[in-house]
Amino acid sequence: LLEYLSNIIGSTPSSLSFVFNNNVYQKIKKKNQKTSIIKVDSPELELFLKARKRKKKITSNIVFIDDVVEGSFDDKLGYAQDRYRRSSDYWGPTRNLLNHIKNYFPNYKILIAAHHRRNENDIPIKDYKFYFDQTSELIKNTKLVLCHNSFACQIAVLFKKPIIFLTSDYYQKYHHHSHVLTIELSKTLGTQHIHIGKNFDKNSSTIKKIKQAKINTSKYEEYRKKYIQFDSKIHGRWKNILKNLDNNKSLIL
Repeated sequence: LLEYLSNIIGSTPSSLSFVFNNNVYQKIKKKNQKTSIIKVDSPELELFLKARKRKKKITSNIVFIDDVVEGSFDDKLGYAQDRYRRSSDYWGPTRNLLNHIKNYFPNYKILIAAHHRRNENDIPIKDYKFYFDQTSELIKNTKLVLCHNSFACQIAVLFKKPIIFLTSDYYQKYHHHSHVLTIELSKTLGTQHIHIGKNFDKNSSTIKKIKQAKINTSKYEEYRKKYIQFDSKIHGRWKNILKNLDNNKSLIL
């Protein structure tokens, strides 16, 4: 069904294309010269711009970006047939990693930025507090970001925060595509990468990577220009989309 729907969408000619980054813009421009391409700011850029206006707080925090990979509503729809996926297989090793970091850096507070699809009553581990609807603010005021393949990493790039990308046996087995993308993201941004494994092994290399975490300025900037922001101009999003739809009713109807 997914393949069928994808083929229909992919083969249907469009009059208007709304794009959120320069990479997609160049691909569509090269593929179809007749399509009107409208540049629109991504949700992550809008969150960054909004958070940037607020006063920065001096903190000693490490932020872990929750991916609600173990049981979001859309995840359950796609993987309802898989009876072997258990939340503990993901959160067990993840919690051990966070505890390992906490023991070595007692002066740092580890905060979890809850995924926007996570239910507020669904707290998989009780050792750490989950902060809802505060991801951009948490990233802005943190010293280090820990995450998987997440769009939230784009906010970290915009705020020029060190990132350590995490993979695990759980991701490798049940979300192989995201597992591969996480590794590629780490390479593209020139960041550290930690593989948690099925059972997290406490080792000095993990702590060493955290101590050495820093931003690669040139790679961050290259990524920003290609995948996040077209230029220094702010293009807007929904107002821009609705305005163009109104102005091009004859093309759409």
